[in-house]
Amino acid sequence: MIKKPFMLFLLCITMLPAFAGNEELYNILEQEFNREFNEFRDADSNLYYMDYRVDVVKAFSFNAAFGYLTGDDTNEISYCTVSMRYGNHEFDNTHLLKGERRSSNTTAFLIPMNSSEAIRQTIWFNTCKLFDRVKTDYIQLKNTMKAEDISMQNDFSVEPSCVYIEPEKDIPFPEDQQDIWKSRIVRYSESFSESDNIVAGNISLDFLDRRTYYINSEGSRIVQNNSTAMLNIMGVIKSEDGDYTPYQRNFIAESTDKLPSDEELMVAAAEVKDMLLKLNKAPLADPYAGPVIMSPMASGVFFHEIFGHRLEGHRLKDENNGNTFKDKLNKLVLPKSFNVYFDPTETYLNNMYLNGHYVYDDEGIKARRVDVVENGILKTFLMNRTPAPGLPHSNGHGRASAGQAPVARQSNMFIESSKPLNEKKLKNKLIKECKKQHKTYGYYIKTVSGGFTNNSRYTPNVFNITPTEVYRIYVDGRPDELVRGVNFIGTPLAMFSEITAAGERQDIFNGFCGAESGSVPVTTIAPALFIKKVETQRSAQTFSKPVILPSPKTAKQN
Repeated sequence: MIKKPFMLFLLCITMLPAFAGNEELYNILEQEFNREFNEFRDADSNLYYMDYRVDVVKAFSFNAAFGYLTGDDTNEISYCTVSMRYGNHEFDNTHLLKGERRSSNTTAFLIPMNSSEAIRQTIWFNTCKLFDRVKTDYIQLKNTMKAEDISMQNDFSVEPSCVYIEPEKDIPFPEDQQDIWKSRIVRYSESFSESDNIVAGNISLDFLDRRTYYINSEGSRIVQNNSTAMLNIMGVIKSEDGDYTPYQRNFIAESTDKLPSDEELMVAAAEVKDMLLKLNKAPLADPYAGPVIMSPMASGVFFHEIFGHRLEGHRLKDENNGNTFKDKLNKLVLPKSFNVYFDPTETYLNNMYLNGHYVYDDEGIKARRVDVVENGILKTFLMNRTPAPGLPHSNGHGRASAGQAPVARQSNMFIESSKPLNEKKLKNKLIKECKKQHKTYGYYIKTVSGGFTNNSRYTPNVFNITPTEVYRIYVDGRPDELVRGVNFIGTPLAMFSEITAAGERQDIFNGFCGAESGSVPVTTIAPALFIKKVETQRSAQTFSKPVILPSPKTAKQN
């Protein structure tokens, strides 16, 4: 028998200074939410939970290539996401039957901001449709459910409600600053036109300013801001063998005025161009299996892809998921010297911005530190409000991009070692292991462009990391050699068993992560890693003809 649990709601209140500017939207949402939830609840008491999340997103995007402005786009979009739970916390319309996908309990749509009546009408119309859908889903689940489908975990966790109001920001990116940045990125891109073999030389500046309004039927009222400025320098060179090789650098800050200085970015653009020219002459790497050192930046991406995604706890109830670590709680998953934790409450580390910072997650739960690995032992998972075996509550990691439904996602990930080695000792360890495995060289992976991983039970549980700057470290003392065309592949459990040491110096990798709930900002803080054995394969190669016709600029110079 399914019993309705006794519900105790706690209230945490954090009030910042009063609203600044016009907050008519908040008042409209509050009034419409109260009207709709009360009416639906009076008509059908099985509706036990509802929330609104409205994301007002201002986006600025400027692009330049080869010394010319190629893109200039500014827009403002307002997304509304409505969520409903029908039934009770133990069993509701989202219940996951064995072998089936979870029912959707949300709807997302754009809301017009031109009038209060248009906002109310749009929200009312979509909320009514969602109510019909979740009620139908619940009835169908009840009619098809078998005894084995009743789980020991609730479908939705009981959490404290919170009130947190941030004041509205001033104009985040004034027009005079936009014009300055447009001229700057044009200058940064000019040097790419000096070589005919560089077929892409792009500089992009993207600034996103997001203001989120969150209201739920438990009493939570949260209004908070989040902004990210990202400058990307990206080039592609066409080698003599017809292959295309990319290289890029990214800079992320909370606002455009906190990005690196004009001089620093000019130097960075020149460094990207110079590295492309070096990669143009670098030999193609052969398939390889042997020792590797990963730089702090590269190991951050590595941990994010193959470890972090497998700690996102909403998948633990999904039998279609591989659930690599489901049975690993309180077991050794990393060397005993390793500790891993996530902490979205940290905004800066050594004066560097952490992109995975937030105050409340997208389900209205206060952000907090979560220690997932202690002395190599897995202690917990990242949780949203979807409970899992032994994990009945959220730990503040329910996240989503605008217009998406939240699931458990990563934030600021910290990887630490109690027995770090300096760079010299790491290199000596690499050479010693190469000799033991009869290898003439090992790899040093310095930079990566990203990666992906697969968690499905019905396809191989593999990962793929894409390095962009890789060096052969020769055993006989020859100079390190830059190579191109490396793909770093493997399976997670086998790879973790090969990690044996970490470096002293940590580095910060800021980026955006895409998964079920869209793209969210994340950060990894990691040391260098020594891995006894990894496998690499050649990246996909093209065989087009070398550049025949020079660019107009270089032709004019000649």
